[in-house]
Amino acid sequence: MLRSIDRARRDGPLYPGSARTLRDCIDPRHLLIQIDTTFDFATLVAELDQHYHHRLGRPAIHPEVVLRALLLAAIYEVPSHRQLCARLAENLAWRWFCFLRLDDPVFDHSTFSVFLTRVGAAGIRQVFARLNEALLAAGLLSRRVYLDSSLVPADVRTERLTPRDPSDPRPARQEERDGVWVTTEGQPGSETEPAQIVLRRFQDRAGRLPLPLHDPDARWRTIRGKVVLGYKTHLIADRSGFILAHDQTGADCSDTAGALPLLDHLPLHPISLSADTGYRAGRFRRILRTRGITSYIPLDHQQCGGLPEGFVDHHDHLVCPTGTRLHQRGGVNAGDAVSYTASQRACQPCPLRETCLSPSMQAKQIWLSWYRLETQRAARRNQTIAYEREMQRRMTVIEGVFARLDRLGGIRTRVRGVERVRAVGTVTALAHNLLKAMTKRRFFRRDGAVLPRPPGYPAWDTRVSSDASVLIRAHWYPSLPRPLLP
Repeated sequence: MLRSIDRARRDGPLYPGSARTLRDCIDPRHLLIQIDTTFDFATLVAELDQHYHHRLGRPAIHPEVVLRALLLAAIYEVPSHRQLCARLAENLAWRWFCFLRLDDPVFDHSTFSVFLTRVGAAGIRQVFARLNEALLAAGLLSRRVYLDSSLVPADVRTERLTPRDPSDPRPARQEERDGVWVTTEGQPGSETEPAQIVLRRFQDRAGRLPLPLHDPDARWRTIRGKVVLGYKTHLIADRSGFILAHDQTGADCSDTAGALPLLDHLPLHPISLSADTGYRAGRFRRILRTRGITSYIPLDHQQCGGLPEGFVDHHDHLVCPTGTRLHQRGGVNAGDAVSYTASQRACQPCPLRETCLSPSMQAKQIWLSWYRLETQRAARRNQTIAYEREMQRRMTVIEGVFARLDRLGGIRTRVRGVERVRAVGTVTALAHNLLKAMTKRRFFRRDGAVLPRPPGYPAWDTRVSSDASVLIRAHWYPSLPRPLLP
């Protein structure tokens, strides 16, 4: 059962007969006070009410309170839910931010696990989307975006995971389940322990990459010569550093496969997208072009190579220096390549046969990328000044975003399972955008109706943007310095 929050209760007197409130004990320039007065959390989390029953069951902790507490864990780098509850009990500013009075007990740490299971990653993404819509309405988002991914180690101990010895007998049962090889092996008993059946999971069929049973979605990946078990974070950020789309998958997911779903969840239509060579595939370039997005992606050394000298590409066929046509044979293979082959009747009497064909070849055969036209367009675009400018901006933006996410706790997963990892990762991205918006408040538009000044505040000119509805309130502090972020 879900009950509404009594928002005026936290600003009541500390004890009967006192004129001081809990807010009077907090610095007016505190970061949490600025976040609370700038953003309307009630509107942001309004869609989470559908995950609760309003009449049946025991009274539940309101989702806004739990989400505020998770934001505190991200902003102040609290490593565990138990420590978060302990710090909530002793910090006055945190109590006020989570609608807890001085004498209210702090909820149990299991509340966060229940909340993540009940709401899931989809519910947190709704809150994240509502915040981005508000940022877009306030004019803070840019249409030039940047894409990248990063590995995040899993919260498991990998030294206990041992690969299967090739000299061991073949397991009694081995089957593939959702891309994971599961083996069932019998372990003989001893005088003290009975015989038992051991279930093991491997990422490969040979059994060289064992997977933990308590974190079934973590995968192995090699990065800079080191093998890491974990997940991969995919994100799209704009020129100002706001995260527009965010997702987390297994570490074995390719960069392009993780980036394609992000394009469908952007709050705006970008005019350009910059990425590194991990997104160099011609298929990905074509998808961006069909969506009207200019791509600034480097070319691989293999993509820079073209046709042999003297050959002319007509897309549906090739023409050699002697005028012989090479027609397409077969379809597109797994590497997005297609074969063009000439006839033996034309190649055998050719005067260039000795230099054009190897001794084992009877006819000329050339493999070309099916998306070579996209590569040619990219090669011409990569010679422009705009490409160099976007590459420099991408390094600045992406490195800054991932550095902030690492400081917010994104350097390692705190939960297990891809759904919970996505939920916690989205909360981290939500905290990142909140802090980024606090530094961009000077760009808020000053039009709109004047809001009433909260009690106990200095004479601030508090306004709300008519474009941003009520989600973001633009405040102006002529007498106060710029807020200090953690």
